[in-house]
Amino acid sequence: MIFAIFKVIGYILLTIIALFIALILLVLFWPVRYSANGKFDRNDISVKADVSWLFHIVAAEFGYSDDISAWYRILFWKKNIFDENEDDWDTAADSEKKYDDKENCDEDAALDEADMVFHIENKVESEKDSIPAGTENEAVQNREHIKRKKHKNKRTADIKDKLSSKKKIFYKIKSMLSDKADKAAVKHLKEEGFLILKRVCPKKLKLNLEFSTGEPDTTGIALGIIAMFPVCYKNKWNIKCDFESEEAYVAGVFDISGHIFVISVLGAVIRIMLDKNCRRLYNKITK
Repeated sequence: MIFAIFKVIGYILLTIIALFIALILLVLFWPVRYSANGKFDRNDISVKADVSWLFHIVAAEFGYSDDISAWYRILFWKKNIFDENEDDWDTAADSEKKYDDKENCDEDAALDEADMVFHIENKVESEKDSIPAGTENEAVQNREHIKRKKHKNKRTADIKDKLSSKKKIFYKIKSMLSDKADKAAVKHLKEEGFLILKRVCPKKLKLNLEFSTGEPDTTGIALGIIAMFPVCYKNKWNIKCDFESEEAYVAGVFDISGHIFVISVLGAVIRIMLDKNCRRLYNKITK
């Protein structure tokens, strides 16, 4: 009897461990898919982007047209990020009422303060009339001189701080360029960064574009510059130039989609963290 109970407990524990391992493997090896599409013209822009994982069990969406909408969903539970309920409106109304009451009180206090300031100014003016003109001018000049001196000292201190910080950054960069270990760390970071970028970049990137700069010559130059990038002809972008328009504008439709494997990004991050040269460079920068 006792053996049977332990046997059942063992099966339950093995099942839990197997489910936990299966969940970890799904997170690592099941791709996170993303897509974005939209259009833009002279007067309007609309964008829709979504991210999903494991047959849309976990999903999120963002949209922008006349207003902003966003939500995320886990299984059957969905939450709107920009949801404005009645309680929020009631709170806003109460806050507005409190603000109006406070504003009225502030106006009354301001009137009393203005009367007091008026009496003080009259008193000061009467006292000024009794002070000789030469003494008053000397006091004003002294105050202006002290103010200018303080401002000059502050500017000098700020410039010194900026120069000292830039000097430290310069020496850090110089040491990085001269140290072999730091060079190896930078090289490793560059390789891993390009690898992460390659894994994250979209697999489909379609674009239909029409534009004009308002001048035929600059429109042609802009088209030549755009055509220099391989992303244009590799994805067969459809680009149309308007040489007759006298005003600058951009209009088009785009569609982007791709996927990310968590294991690829996580592997690159772990390799960076385990590299002793990268750790040494991190400690040197954060000192």
